[in-house]
Amino acid sequence: MNITFEGAVPDFITEEMQKLSDFVVEYFGPGLDCEVVMVFDDNMAEHEHGFIGQTNDDSYEAEINSNMSYEETIRSIFHEMVHAHQLFSGKLVVEKSNKYWEGQCFSQCEYSDSPWEIEAHQKENDMYSLWEFKYG
Repeated sequence: MNITFEGAVPDFITEEMQKLSDFVVEYFGPGLDCEVVMVFDDNMAEHEHGFIGQTNDDSYEAEINSNMSYEETIRSIFHEMVHAHQLFSGKLVVEKSNKYWEGQCFSQCEYSDSPWEIEAHQKENDMYSLWEFKYG
């Protein structure tokens, strides 16, 4: 996995970029052969933390709000990386307005009830706990 950081990257993330990349690769293990570009945007609404999209078969672009605290930013990076892993592995498939989780269509599912968000929040929490233990 190759992760790059672009845009209005907060200084505290610039200092942590290599550690973040190494940590994410270590967490997900080998075999995640994809590119993820993290674009930091200082014009996102205050309540928005981030989102991710697939740019081609093995490339993803995540937008992250650059006006958040250290913890919120790290958590958002981890959260979007979980989605990248879900998409790359085929666990989550997005086709136009339809979303499929493990082959089952969830197009009418509420955001907070969707299995990909539930998993992303759980893994984000796990990753942040490990991050704090290792680097906190």
